[in-house]
Amino acid sequence: TLCGALDETARRFPDKEAIVFRDRRISFRRLHENVRRLAKSFLKAGVKKGDKVGIMMTNHPEWVYARDAAIKVGAWWVPINTRYKTSELQQILTLAQVNALVLMESSMGIHFVDLLMLYART
Repeated sequence: TLCGALDETARRFPDKEAIVFRDRRISFRRLHENVRRLAKSFLKAGVKKGDKVGIMMTNHPEWVYARDAAIKVGAWWVPINTRYKTSELQQILTLAQVNALVLMESSMGIHFVDLLMLYART
């Protein structure tokens, strides 16, 4: 599995670079730790096997953490386009039956929390 591969790679090559993003260099050890920590947080928040975790982020290492943590707890990950408007967001959250949502604050002038507040009012 993807998580099994991460576990094994972090064990065998802990200090090798897993992700290079702008000026950030993240080792397999750090990637593994961050995924494990986020998976524990998902479990504490009530995310369980079979749930759907929406990920509304641009390409950042945190997107990988969210995806891998969802997989680690047995949840499905649902990528959500960061360019969606309220009606599109409502449709994907409803159709995919998203149980939890991981998002960044904003990107390219779109404030995702504000977008969710509009969604909550509909």
